[in-house]
Amino acid sequence: MSVLDRQESPYNQPRILRVDANASERPVEIEKVLKALASDKRIAILRYLSHRVSSITELAEATDMPASTATMHINILEEAGLVHTELKPASRGLQKVCSRMYDHVEIVLP
Repeated sequence: MSVLDRQESPYNQPRILRVDANASERPVEIEKVLKALASDKRIAILRYLSHRVSSITELAEATDMPASTATMHINILEEAGLVHTELKPASRGLQKVCSRMYDHVEIVLP
């Protein structure tokens, strides 16, 4: 089994990310996921995105942080593969829209 087993489920089934710390194939990816989950602010962002898609501005307001801080946290979550972002047209240019990739993260400890 791979280090990161990403289960994409159709239809309202939970999407699960399985992180196996026993596998030594991709330790950098494991570290990114664990680092992303090690912040209260990033957990709050994941909680907020659990039932909605949101722009950075909306997310920053809802989690009571500056947009620049929210962007930094979103970038870390995206690099770990926990959040997906895309640019969408807005009234003034483009806005970054965020969505959560998984419903559950399972960590297998060494």
